[in-house]
Amino acid sequence: VAVAEGWLERPLGVFEVMQVRPAEGMALRDTQSGVTASVTGAAGDELAVGEFIVARLLPVGEDLRLGGPIIRIPEHLRPSVETLAGDATADACAWAEWIGSSHASQSEDGDGEPPVRQDASHHHYHH
Repeated sequence: VAVAEGWLERPLGVFEVMQVRPAEGMALRDTQSGVTASVTGAAGDELAVGEFIVARLLPVGEDLRLGGPIIRIPEHLRPSVETLAGDATADACAWAEWIGSSHASQSEDGDGEPPVRQDASHHHYHH
C-alpha cells in the first residue's frame, strides 16, 4: 500500500527512449531535466530508440518501472507536450485534455495539433 500511495505523487513526464534491452528494460532521458534513468521490466519492448513517450517512472524497491499511461508522442506533438510537462501548474485535467486531443483523429483546425482552448476557464474539449 505504501508503494502504491507513493506513486500518486509521481508526475507524468516526457521521455526519450535512449536504449532498449528486450525483456529487461530501457534507458530513458527526461526531456525537462536531461537526466537519464534506467527502467526495469518489459513495458517498453515495443518502443524504439529515439521515440518520445509520456509516462510515469514508478519506484518499486530499488528499481524504476514505467507506469501508465504510456503514450508515444508523434513529432508534431512534441512542442505541445514538452510545454505542458514544463508547466508546474499543469494538473491532471490539463494532462487529460492533452491526452484526449492527442488521440483525436484531427484537430478542429485540421493541422494535427491539439485544439487550443478559446476560453481558458473551460476545461473540456468538444469533439
